[in-house]
Formats: sequence, C-alpha cells, structure tokens
Amino acid sequence: DVVKDRALPHFIRHLRCGLDSADGQSSNMSTELASEQRTLAAFILSITCSGYQIGQSECINEKLHFACGSLLQSLESPDSNEQKEAEKNVSSQFRLWLCICLGNLCKDNALVQSELFKAGVHFRLLSRLNDNSPDVRAASCYALACLIGSAARLDANSDASSIPPMQRQQPQALAPPLQPVAGGTTLLMANLSQKQGLQQAGLQPQFVGGSVSGMPNAG
Repeated sequence: DVVKDRALPHFIRHLRCGLDSADGQSSNMSTELASEQRTLAAFILSITCSGYQIGQSECINEKLHFACGSLLQSLESPDSNEQKEAEKNVSSQFRLWLCICLGNLCKDNALVQSELFKAGVHFRLLSRLNDNSPDVRAASCYALACLIGSAARLDANSDASSIPPMQRQQPQALAPPLQPVAGGTTLLMANLSQKQGLQQAGLQPQFVGGSVSGMPNAG
C-alpha cells in the first residue's frame, strides 16, 4: 500500500525528522519523539522492501540508499564533537533499522545491489561493524550479506535505467540461498574476512501480541 499510494517520499523524508532546521512540521516536536519517528520510518521502509522487488525498485528511484547512507556517514566524522552529536541524532535503534532497511533494499536484486555499490553504501556498512551496539553490528552483517548475496548476474549494459517503474503485481518469490555475485564483491568479501565475529543474523521483525518487538511505541 505504501508503494501503491506513492507514500515512499514521505517516509524517506521522515528519516530526517527533527534533524533539518527547515522542517517546520517537526520543529515543535520533542527530541525524543522525533527520534522515535525516524526509527519508525526506517522500520516501515524496511518492511516495504522486504521480499518485494517493486518496492525495492521504487525505493531506489526515490534515492532511499542515499538517505540511509548519509545518515550512517554522519557517524564517521573525525571531529569528536560532531561524532557525539551524530550518535545522539542517529540512535542505536535507528542505526539498527537503517542497516536492516539497506539489507532488505538490495536482497536478491542485482540491479539494486549495483546501485548500492556505486553509492559506496558498503563502506558505510563496513564502518558499522565497529559500532558500540552489538545489535547494530549484527544488523550491518545482515545488510552486507544481502549486498553480496544471491541475485541474477547483471548484463554488461544493465544500469539504473533498467529498474522498472511501479506496476501492479504480486511480490516476487525469494531467490535461492546466498551465492557470490559478479561485480565489485571480491574486495568487499576480503574486507569482511578480516572482521571479527561475523555471522549471519536473523533480524526479521518479531511480532508479539500485535506489536513489533524491539520497536518504540508510536504514541
């Protein structure tokens, strides 16, 4: 419904709720509530991309990967004061869902994987392997596994223009188990092999009693 109703731009903009001074709608919102709204937006976008190729393509067309990458990159500032400010704005739970969102965005989709590599998203995810939060480290492992995971090989002439516009159809079936794909993954896999504690993590949302486990309350 989010894709069909053309609501993706709204949720992507909401990833920066309370962070942009020009955002009049959230200017009167408390810091805690704005942080919660950002996390909820990342959660909704991650579900929109999960196992749904059209959702993935539409999110790429709306530059979701740039929005997520920019937020994660803000945590890599060499200035300690800027880094502390970024950690306050991009909470551990928000970082968790940004990583999961990027993983779901590119899972089993070679065209989207190619776009994420072009945007340098893999560097943002590799950086999160050193995050203070173990949940974020696990989420970055999940996203990197999706990024180098199974997908049909790209033709030499394939590019972002090949990503189809939204059409009415059912979600695509998931692809076979993870396999390396061609195009830019050799160096990434070598970098990953040097990281400690890599393991595949099951990070699908858990629904308990009609609510999502680990998510903040919207109210």
